[in-house]
Amino acid sequence: MRRSLLVLLLLSAAGCGGFPRAEGVAPASSSAEEKPSILHRQVVAAQERSARLEVQVAQLAEQVRTLGNVVRELQGQRTRMEEQIERLRRELIGAKAVPPPPPAPRPSASGAGAPPRSSSRMASLSPEGAYNLAYRAVRERKSREAVSLFLEFLRRHPSNPLAANAQYWLGESHYDLSEYTPALEAFEKVLRLHPASRKVPDALYMRGLTFLRLKNPRLAALEFEKLIERFPRHALTERAKNQLRTLNLSGNNVQR
Repeated sequence: MRRSLLVLLLLSAAGCGGFPRAEGVAPASSSAEEKPSILHRQVVAAQERSARLEVQVAQLAEQVRTLGNVVRELQGQRTRMEEQIERLRRELIGAKAVPPPPPAPRPSASGAGAPPRSSSRMASLSPEGAYNLAYRAVRERKSREAVSLFLEFLRRHPSNPLAANAQYWLGESHYDLSEYTPALEAFEKVLRLHPASRKVPDALYMRGLTFLRLKNPRLAALEFEKLIERFPRHALTERAKNQLRTLNLSGNNVQR
């Protein structure tokens, strides 16, 4: 009996010792060692991504600064081009609004081909003919002659419906001659004597440009703002806004 029990115990011990271990079960110590290694790799990857982002941000900031300089330069060029385009536009509008000028009077035999003085040239013409004669000088870029003819027209016909236009083109002619003070006076008379004229927005815009020529950006900005406020839908309003943006970008201390 005792031998039988001893044999059974030996067989039982041998069977337990040979029982296979379950597959796929790693020792607890191995799992604990792998966790710090995974975390380390994740930290290193995050640091690399952060470094790449910092480089990209620095590159974008440099591109923004470069684009800002280019934009300011282009806006300055656009302003100069807009002034030239606007002058041509006003000349085209004036040419369409005014009837064609009559043929120029022939010089007398005693004149020997020399142009007569403005007063004598105006004397025999109707108000419309006298205006057309003066405006033709504007289109031919004879600004000095245009000043003389428009002054004579305004002296003879101060209440004529064309007086507002004549006053405006007198200012344009002075501006073209770089006579900025009389140009301002002429444009101011358009605003004061002919407040209902279609030339009021043009006069406000030209006063702004004239003040810029006189190196007075504050008064120029005031004229552009008057135009924007009083004529929000006028074709010149967007140009006035561009002028104000250019003044702000150029660093002028514009007080409003």
